[in-house]
Amino acid sequence: MKTFKQLESNVRNYIRVFPTIFDVAKNEYIYDIDQNKYLDFFCAAGSLNYGHNNPLLSKSLIDFLEQSLVVNSLDMGTRVKQEFIEAFNTIILKPRGYKYKFQFTGPTGTNAVEAAIKLARKFTGRSNVVSFEGCFHGSTIGSISLSASRSRRASSGVDLKDTAIIPFGHSAEMAKTSLKCLNNYIHNITASKDLPAAFILEIIQCEGGVRKANKAWLEQLFEIASEINALVIIDDIQAGCGRTGDFFSFETLNVHPDIVCLSKSLSGFGLPMSIILIKPSVDVWQPGEHDGTFRGNNLAFVTAKKSLEYWKADDFKKTIFKHSKFIENELRKIQSSMPLKVREIRGAGYLWGIELSKNYDAAELVNIAFSNGLLIELAEKSTNTIKLLPPLTANHSSLVEGINILNSSIKNLQN
Repeated sequence: MKTFKQLESNVRNYIRVFPTIFDVAKNEYIYDIDQNKYLDFFCAAGSLNYGHNNPLLSKSLIDFLEQSLVVNSLDMGTRVKQEFIEAFNTIILKPRGYKYKFQFTGPTGTNAVEAAIKLARKFTGRSNVVSFEGCFHGSTIGSISLSASRSRRASSGVDLKDTAIIPFGHSAEMAKTSLKCLNNYIHNITASKDLPAAFILEIIQCEGGVRKANKAWLEQLFEIASEINALVIIDDIQAGCGRTGDFFSFETLNVHPDIVCLSKSLSGFGLPMSIILIKPSVDVWQPGEHDGTFRGNNLAFVTAKKSLEYWKADDFKKTIFKHSKFIENELRKIQSSMPLKVREIRGAGYLWGIELSKNYDAAELVNIAFSNGLLIELAEKSTNTIKLLPPLTANHSSLVEGINILNSSIKNLQN
């Protein structure tokens, strides 16, 4: 670890959480240089939904590289970009009744968010954007201005303007509080130009402790947005691409976002790729108004298209829901066996949060699990919650193994 300690910036984070040097990875397992084996329920913060070095995707990537095809194309047209757009439209959008245009942003999730709020401001002619307590939308200035975390906001080093943060309606009680605050906020606005350009939210707040939006609250939020001609942006960067069981986290809800942000597992292989999906009526960009050198990552287009094969039939989705029910049942067994340690279980699909009682430290649970050969992630420290993000391709025996390690790790947790 000497090289990293001496030469890498103090900003490094995950290497402190997982203090080893990783080397080889396959499916749901990752190995360090000392051949220690770890079951990966972290998946590079949810960017490896289909596991490490998925053979279906890696073969498509190798085939592409052997043909000397265009790798970086900015926003020029390439065959593989065209194939991805057509496949996504045919396999994902049309069957769900969605009609969107594609914008390929810079390759990070935060750039997708930046593009979305920039477009919302251009479309409405307004500057204010409303986000919600517990949210996380990225680390660039525009995105971090939407964050509810005081420490993240402070790290920007500048005043963060043109945003308002409202309570998140993750329960019936919080829905009432949120709507009251929102109505008060809107009522006190005296000029139409000061009304929100957009509301941006995650259907399931990952960093916010794996909390899901209340359905009735969400529907009312969309109604309010429509009444004041504001857009609704769904940040599906971590909860999308199948993480909740459906491809989009909002599929079972009676809502149709104006803009959807996707990244993380969009490429399926851990390759940088981000897009925003835009309702055609909202696409008021002029050519080149939002650009980026690496928005044409053709390697990512190849694996992204290939990953969509999992969604051609219902079998993959059915397996996710079947395994999700198993995970939930097992986690509730853990909760019932250790009620003084485990306060609450929350989640859907392959995205689960375990909130510990206040006498126990979720960060310490992450450390214990790592020493036992399981990688899990901490949500925002203030939530005292850990996240489970197994790959969607993990088999049943691996899920059992992970749950067993988690169970023993919680047992060893001291207050």
